[in-house]
Amino acid sequence: MRFFVIAGVLAAFSAGGAAAQSAQQFDLNCVGQRWESLEGPAEPYEYAFRVDLTAKRWCWRDCATTFAIQEVAPDKITFSDERTDRRFDRRSSRNSVSRATGEHELLAITIQPAPRYYRVAGHCTPAPFSGFPATMF
Repeated sequence: MRFFVIAGVLAAFSAGGAAAQSAQQFDLNCVGQRWESLEGPAEPYEYAFRVDLTAKRWCWRDCATTFAIQEVAPDKITFSDERTDRRFDRRSSRNSVSRATGEHELLAITIQPAPRYYRVAGHCTPAPFSGFPATMF
């Protein structure tokens, strides 16, 4: 009888560890819209992220490259937030997802060297972590 109680306690701890791991590593499957110009039409867009909060790394779409996560907050994950304001290089981009609602937005605006507007907005749902690409060394 004692064996079964100990085995049950160990199984509960193992399940808790697996749940904690899945909360730190997950995919996000997203459905939304994409705009490639400020006044252009929105087009339907499906995309995905792979996220590892412990390693503070993320990637998206085909996951050819992983990137450092800018910030992990209780209510939001900011994948990137960059601004450049130099004479011939003016750009801004922000990519974040709400941990409470799953709402995601990527907004990238370049003024110089050539004007460009790119926005993706959608709703993401978590899925099991599919891993990052293997490296050779």
